[in-house]
Amino acid sequence: MSRKLLYIINPIAGTGSRGSLRKQIESLTREAGFEFECHDSAIDGNYEHLTSRLLGESFTDIVIAGGDGTINQVVGALRHLNLPFGVIPCGSGNGLARCAGLSTDPPKALEVVFNGKAIATDGYTVNGRFACELTGLGFDGAVAHAYAKSGTRGLNTYIRHAIKQFASAPSYSFRVQVQGQLVAMDAYMITVANANQFGNKVTIAPHASLTDGLLDVIIVKRQNKIPLLWRAYQQLSGRNYPLRGKEIVASLSAESEQPAIHYWQVSSIEIENLGGAMIHMDGEPIASENNIQLSVLPLAFALHR
Repeated sequence: MSRKLLYIINPIAGTGSRGSLRKQIESLTREAGFEFECHDSAIDGNYEHLTSRLLGESFTDIVIAGGDGTINQVVGALRHLNLPFGVIPCGSGNGLARCAGLSTDPPKALEVVFNGKAIATDGYTVNGRFACELTGLGFDGAVAHAYAKSGTRGLNTYIRHAIKQFASAPSYSFRVQVQGQLVAMDAYMITVANANQFGNKVTIAPHASLTDGLLDVIIVKRQNKIPLLWRAYQQLSGRNYPLRGKEIVASLSAESEQPAIHYWQVSSIEIENLGGAMIHMDGEPIASENNIQLSVLPLAFALHR
């Protein structure tokens, strides 16, 4: 079967050279014998100008070179065309790509596009907007907002902001609607994850899957920050296991002391952001909202893996 690839390349993704990446893509695709075109990603996320080309010129694949935010925009805008997506991870964290087992080395990532299998993959919505990796309120939302304003990119910059934010991180008031239960709590952060990590192999939801039809919810409740470091390590290392269905209801109604970190797997959740916590969606800062409805979209798009 002949293939024709349309590449969408974020010119400012990651810390590398735009020209070098594009040359690699062009050279390796020619060597593979495929027709292709390269386009820069759209700052405003509008890809209507590509829709008619994709449909009318027999393109078979859409390949995204960028990070989680670029993947969010492109897949959200073009998944209705039912074409498989490939990813060349070149963002700061690459959480979705790492969860999918994709290499951050462009030639290896392209090898998957050329020879891998397109696998149906979950997405989710945030108040009706498409997303694919994770959404965070509170601490990680504040980190994402600070990182977006930085003059430098990369893991070291992200870590620096995370350490700075942790030292002064406040808790926020939330009301959470889950499994028919309405629960009020003060928490440093709420993360709702489709993929298993923030990026850079920091696995906030170690038991998450891109194909299970569930969202992983991690709520870090207000507590002393010194023991929190150990509890966070337990969460990140996979020692905590998620609750589902009736297990969640039982844990919330139990008379015994509540856990310091809730870890659930659900198909949807509603969050009242009473404390005005900052929010990010797939690593990109968004305006704070008072009510956030998150719902999984099972098998929402096909991803070369």
